[in-house]
Amino acid sequence: MNETVSLLAEDLTQKDRYRTMIRLIVPRPIAWVSTVGTSGIKNLAPFSFFNAVSSDPPIVMISFASKSDGTQKDTLRNILDTKELVINIVKESDLKKMIETSKDYPYGVDEFEECGINSIPSLTVAPPRLESSPISLECTLDSIKEYIGDAHLKTTVVFAKIKMFHILKSEYKDGKPDPFSFKPLARLGGQDYAALERLEPNDEVV
Repeated sequence: MNETVSLLAEDLTQKDRYRTMIRLIVPRPIAWVSTVGTSGIKNLAPFSFFNAVSSDPPIVMISFASKSDGTQKDTLRNILDTKELVINIVKESDLKKMIETSKDYPYGVDEFEECGINSIPSLTVAPPRLESSPISLECTLDSIKEYIGDAHLKTTVVFAKIKMFHILKSEYKDGKPDPFSFKPLARLGGQDYAALERLEPNDEVV
């Protein structure tokens, strides 16, 4: 019989639960989210608690933990204020710039300008798309769900409805996007990231 390490979730601290989950639930896609505040200033930040929920209607989710002081992340604040966002998929060559935008800038800082990232206009929402992103999803807020943890920190899950898909022609093959072509980054634990590798069902995996 194989030995296991069994951890009762309620016995772990919030930090240990987080560290365990981000190393077990992998790989996670990264939503590089662009928003605009009510003042018109753009915001850009990455989130890896992100995934698809439904195709009919087309719904995705992003989970936002509050900051250590209990305040909202800037991205969440903008989404709740304007009801709009754009989810950009991160390609390998944008890893360093994506990490730069994850820093805790003061509210009102334009990460596009601060980090030297080019944007292009969206068609159905105010937040811009990333010029370098191979895939962008223009979205509107559908609903939210809030959780309060043992450490009294709030987690807000945003459910967003996709209004428009943008796919580079070079990454659109045979009538569908080709993820092995645009090579999206995935998040592991800490500062570890992964890229896709194609495995055929009959490949011998060692």
